[in-house]
Amino acid sequence: MRRWLWVAAALAAVAVVALGAWAAFGRGGGAPAGGGSSAVAASGSPSATLSPSATAPGAGAPSPSPSATLLPLPRGVGHFGRAPQHGTVGGPRGRPVPILEYHVIGAPPATEPYPGLFVSLADFAAQMRWLERNGYTAVTLDQVAAFWRGQGRLPAKPVVLSFDDGYRSDWVDAAPILQRIGWPGVLNLCMNAVGPHRDLPVGLVHGLVRAGWEVDDHTLTHPDLTTLDAAGLHREIVVSRAVIRRLTDEPVSFFCYPAGKYDAQVIAVVRAAGFLGATTENAGPATPSAAFTLPRVRVAGGESLAAFAQALAG
Repeated sequence: MRRWLWVAAALAAVAVVALGAWAAFGRGGGAPAGGGSSAVAASGSPSATLSPSATAPGAGAPSPSPSATLLPLPRGVGHFGRAPQHGTVGGPRGRPVPILEYHVIGAPPATEPYPGLFVSLADFAAQMRWLERNGYTAVTLDQVAAFWRGQGRLPAKPVVLSFDDGYRSDWVDAAPILQRIGWPGVLNLCMNAVGPHRDLPVGLVHGLVRAGWEVDDHTLTHPDLTTLDAAGLHREIVVSRAVIRRLTDEPVSFFCYPAGKYDAQVIAVVRAAGFLGATTENAGPATPSAAFTLPRVRVAGGESLAAFAQALAG
C-alpha cells in the first residue's frame, strides 16, 4: 500500500510539472532530432565505455516471462507464428548491435505536425516479418549490455526494438505482434504519457512489463535537456528514474535523450545517476565504446521495406 501511495503521489507531481511542457510535447512524443552529437563534439567530452566491471541492478537476472495469454493480433496484419530459435553465439564482445527507433504505430492524424513519427501498422508488421525471415532476433538493451560486459550470449543477429515516449499503440499494435514472434520491445518511457487520461494508463505499462518488455527512462516531461539548470536536470533524469523504477519494479538501466539532444553536462548527470548507457538519435549501430551516446536506426513513416533493410545494414 505504501508503494502505491508513493507512485500515486509521484504521478500527481508529474502531472503538475507536465502542464507547462505539454503544448511543446504534443501527444506525448517528441520533435524530430536536434544536434546532440555536435553539442558533444563541441564540448570535447568523450563517451564512456561499457566495461566488464560495470554493473546494474538486476544485471544477469532472467528476463520477465511473457504473459501466458497471447494478446489479440491487430486486424489486417495476417498470421504471426513464433519465430524459430536461431541459437546464440559468443563472438567478439564489442560487436555492434542495431537499435531500431520507433514512436507511434499507426496512421498520423491530418493535423499531425510530425507525421514521420508514425509508422503504419502494415509497415510495422512487414518490417517484423522481414527481420524474422532474415534471421534477426530481438533482444533488450540489458541483454546487449550484459554481453558487452562479458556476461551471457546474444543471438547470431541481434536487434533492439525501441519505442520512444509511450503510446497506446505500443500495447494495442506493437506488443501483440512481438509477443506472437516471442520478442521483447524496449519502452523508453516519458512519464508525461502515463496516467488514466493519457496514452498509457499504469495498467498498460505493467502489461508491457509482463509481456517481457524492458522499460527505460525518457524523462518526466520530454524537455530539451541542454537548456536546463542543475535542478532541472536532477528532476528530469534522477527523479524520473526513481519514479519509473517505483512504478515498474524494473532496474531502468538506460536513458534516452529527448529529441536526441544532449551535451557534456547532460551526459555527466546521466552517468552519475547510475545508468549503464543512453540512446541518441545519431545514426548507426550501437557499440560499447559509445555507451552514453548509443546510435540508433530511426524508422521513418512511409519508407519502403528496401529502405528499411538498407538502413539496418548501415
